[in-house]
Amino acid sequence: MRPLGAVGGHEEGRIAGIGCSGEGAGVTTREFDEFYRAEFARLVGLAVVLLGRSAGAEDLVQDAMVECYRRWDRLGGYDSPRGWVRRVLVQRATKVAKKRSNERVAQLRAAPAVASAEAVVSALDPVVLACLQALPAQQRAAVALHYLEDASVRQIADELGIAEGTVKVHLSRGRRALADALGRTAAEGSTRDA
Repeated sequence: MRPLGAVGGHEEGRIAGIGCSGEGAGVTTREFDEFYRAEFARLVGLAVVLLGRSAGAEDLVQDAMVECYRRWDRLGGYDSPRGWVRRVLVQRATKVAKKRSNERVAQLRAAPAVASAEAVVSALDPVVLACLQALPAQQRAAVALHYLEDASVRQIADELGIAEGTVKVHLSRGRRALADALGRTAAEGSTRDA
């Protein structure tokens, strides 16, 4: 995929026509293109974990990046525009997960193999990924942000729009659920070997 800035419409390093904020505002593309290239793959990996599947992950990240691009005149000055994009991504992924919960439950019952081209996701054990997918959306988001993105409790709270105490509860319950699920999986594997 090409960065948004690489899409047609260039005029001396500016892009027109994507509805940037501000009347007639042009957005310089070089910084955004660098940001896009640096963050896209990691954000897709995060989206795959948040959605519980690779289908739609790139589209979700692309949508979040479009929103970022539209606000780049403001976001480009942030210390971490990545945090803003992650927050948008997590919010959208949570909405998608809620809307498709019945489909997700059916997929979990069928225990599909999770195939992904992204290095972040392919590095995860399929059993761990399946256990992550079984977590409620907010717990999965908190666990993914904390362990895959090294986000602090405060960052997670800001990105999810919840209190730090709630993040701690989600992390605690998520870890406990993962430990229980992984323990059951290990026990089932050892009884099969016997």
